[in-house]
Amino acid sequence: MFFWEFNYDRIDWMANASTVIQRVLERGSAKHWDELVRYYSKDTIINFLKERITFLPDECIDEASLFFNLNKEDMLCYKRKLSQKIPWL
Repeated sequence: MFFWEFNYDRIDWMANASTVIQRVLERGSAKHWDELVRYYSKDTIINFLKERITFLPDECIDEASLFFNLNKEDMLCYKRKLSQKIPWL
């Protein structure tokens, strides 16, 4: 469901934590997010949001900031979004 391009049986969940966390945050339900916290821990996910995950859709940024009690401004993907120049049309 989340990892169609990978051989599911060969996923290294720790080595690929950034991809796993990002994908589940983007496509998962609250139940999936709870399972993500159970597996990686809330602190680990917050660390990834602050330091490693470079992109999430706007609605996902909003939901993650509420779910993890985290300021959007502390999330790397939000900072990157603000720093990108938007061309005038």
